[in-house]
Amino acid sequence: MTLGVFRDFKSQAIIAFIMCSLLALTAHRLGLMNVSLDLLSPETLVAIEHQHEGGMRSELYVGDHLVSIDCELSDTSTYSLCLLKLKYSPEEHFYQGLNLSNYQSVEIVATLKSPSGKENIKLYFRNNNPAYSLAHIVTSDKFNTIEFELGEENTILSVPSKALFVAQWWKRERGIGYGQSHVDISNIVSIELVIDEAKEVGDYVLTLHSLSMSGEAITEPELLRLILLLLFLTIVLLTIRQKNNLKKISSTDPLTGLLNRRGMILKVRKEFKNIVEHHAISLFYFDVDDFKKINDTYGHPIGDELLVAICQKVKAILKEMDFERRYAFARLAGDEFILTITDCNKDEAVQISRRIGQVLIDPIPVSSCEVKVGVSLGLAYSSDKNVSFKELLSQADSAMRCAKEQGKGRFKVFDDSLASAIFLKKSIAENLKNALINHEFSLRFMPIFSCSDLKPNRVEVLIRCDSDAMQGVTPDVFIPIAEEFGIIQNIDVWVVETTFATMQTHFITHSRPCPVFCINISAIELLNSSFPKQLRTLMQKYQIPSESVELEITETSLIEAGETSLRILKELKKLGVKLALDDFGTGYTAFNQLLAYPVDCLKIDRTFVADIDSEHASHLPMVNAIMSIAQSYNLVTVGEGVETQGQLDYLRSVSCNYVQGYFLAKPLLLDDYLLLLNEYP
Repeated sequence: MTLGVFRDFKSQAIIAFIMCSLLALTAHRLGLMNVSLDLLSPETLVAIEHQHEGGMRSELYVGDHLVSIDCELSDTSTYSLCLLKLKYSPEEHFYQGLNLSNYQSVEIVATLKSPSGKENIKLYFRNNNPAYSLAHIVTSDKFNTIEFELGEENTILSVPSKALFVAQWWKRERGIGYGQSHVDISNIVSIELVIDEAKEVGDYVLTLHSLSMSGEAITEPELLRLILLLLFLTIVLLTIRQKNNLKKISSTDPLTGLLNRRGMILKVRKEFKNIVEHHAISLFYFDVDDFKKINDTYGHPIGDELLVAICQKVKAILKEMDFERRYAFARLAGDEFILTITDCNKDEAVQISRRIGQVLIDPIPVSSCEVKVGVSLGLAYSSDKNVSFKELLSQADSAMRCAKEQGKGRFKVFDDSLASAIFLKKSIAENLKNALINHEFSLRFMPIFSCSDLKPNRVEVLIRCDSDAMQGVTPDVFIPIAEEFGIIQNIDVWVVETTFATMQTHFITHSRPCPVFCINISAIELLNSSFPKQLRTLMQKYQIPSESVELEITETSLIEAGETSLRILKELKKLGVKLALDDFGTGYTAFNQLLAYPVDCLKIDRTFVADIDSEHASHLPMVNAIMSIAQSYNLVTVGEGVETQGQLDYLRSVSCNYVQGYFLAKPLLLDDYLLLLNEYP
């Protein structure tokens, strides 16, 4: 269920609750929840008795739903009593009577003929309770009472139950304390109507037409409290449901239905330790080769369909190989996936890896086309209960990257040799960090000559690491490692600032003509939104003219450029610096893509230059094509890696603007570079 569907369900549930609540309140107001109990009904009444004392004599008359007692008073000098008793228990004591506590009022219709015209009548509700009722004492039942006046006219009384009170004489006689002194009508064994204070001699005829209890199955305040309680419970249940749905949504990839990164982490935290202690585990880390190109070529909707199709094919492989119930499958991000399988030995894991590669190499039908893909897969296997998921994931990730470096479309198993290579990379990364701290980097300056007069009007700045621990490790080795381990940005800033300090010290301060300094920057800077600000700050600090700075980026990094990268490039251009595309021709950029990139210069890769004066000259058409497109877009060109006179002559003949290479000059220390400049006044 998506979040939108849940919101609809939540709204519908609240609306339904409000409607039901309104209906319940309306029904209550209309009396549909009223209840009553006829206390004279044969189904309720067990027996009817009468008693008299003193100067009273009584006779009982029972008709059709009518009870009458005739009491004759002949002597007023003594205490006299006439009593009508309605029994609701087969035995007077210790038996279950009627529970009248749920009723709110007593309804009485009665008349009394008496010599005086009107008399007070006492109505007793006798409640039996083992706490105070005794079998051998008739008056031990609690006497809950009310007193009212009756006359010959038909009297209709409605007395609230809360108007009842416990007779004082009973509390005194039984010695009842505060704990049992309250009204209790939960077990009424009898109801008595008593005439006991008559003052005149004569006949007293008490006729009881009806006696009933009435009330509501639930009072309005109770109904409101119940509604509020149900509302609270509804909110709690909806909140729990929402929490569960949000938890599912937050841990599930909406495109493929697999676990996402968070979902996999939660699953690992909950289950991994127990699994790895009792089972062998294989972890597969794979991604789709050149997925960005697929998105650029076919569009993102096709790319999404492709990812879903790949997941379905992998699931089919697992089902086919009988691993359907032993795996966890997650999409980490973009086109990156991880798969864990328990109780899968190393040979089976290799077989699965090979099978995934075989199945996914076939074109995959999506919408109206078929897309040919490949995946690079890394496999890590462990039966060691001390291994952590993070370690296993890192091993599989390293194996996958190694597979990609070896040519893509293959799988690599993490083993000792790969572990050694990773250890070496980590060692180099650590040495690079130390070199930054200990100031063990230096610059070399590669002169770039104008083809027209062979003057070194430009210079490419190159970095070297002078640390003893880095002896023999060249920049083409340690720069990719610095990028992989997140050190490159610090190195970039160091190179830029050191270059600017050199420019200020040896050129700007002395008003000496400053060549264009060409500085290589990492592709990572194209994703670093703060890099243009850092560059502007350093330029202002060292008073560097923008026309003397050119930033070099590789063609392959520019191919991967998205909107963020293009925005950063445009911000760099606003600073006034030039942008050069290094190693041009190796990344197979479509020439019309150059229009979208704010570049000023193309550097022809050395592999094309080296082939100029060879026997076959297979790359010569490429050089000519680059020169043609550069001239069409009015771009500056630089030929790299010039090592022979023939290469130089050819580049000059096709109007290449600049050249560099060992034929003209090698990378120089600063002092040697300054001496070279002195030779060209």
